[in-house]
Amino acid sequence: TFLTRVQINGEHRDGSAGAEFAVHCPSDGRELAQVADATVDDALMAVEAAAAAADGWKNTSPRDRAEMLRRAYE
Repeated sequence: TFLTRVQINGEHRDGSAGAEFAVHCPSDGRELAQVADATVDDALMAVEAAAAAADGWKNTSPRDRAEMLRRAYE
């Protein structure tokens, strides 16, 4: 079992309420992970961060975008 956190503005952090929930394997029911339970406030912060990043992303050349996405995949 491992813990996953929310990612907002490039940072991994606990959900603002500090709550977690278990994710289970559908085939055998074993617990796979404890996942941060994001709140509405977490979602709003994520949307605001994404909106702020959008201008920089739209001004990035297609080649540079492709290279960033490839590196993230690797």
